[in-house]
Amino acid sequence: MPRTFKDYLPEKDYAGRLALGLGLLILSQLMTHYEGAVFMVLRWVFLTAAVANYYVVLMLYQRQKQDKKREREEETNTNKQD
Repeated sequence: MPRTFKDYLPEKDYAGRLALGLGLLILSQLMTHYEGAVFMVLRWVFLTAAVANYYVVLMLYQRQKQDKKREREEETNTNKQD
């Protein structure tokens, strides 16, 4: 079975994804020191990838937060029925 990038990251741990985004931002800024169309395109690709990565982290965090809230509500409803 082939391994994917997601298999290497711990479940519900956003530190790896945040570090990846920071690395992409740093690479994007390093591209400003060089001239040429290739470096300009790479700069925008890295910047877009970093923004997309941070958006994914935000969505995963929001989903986790909603799941926890839903679980707490279900527990209180179950406790009230008892």
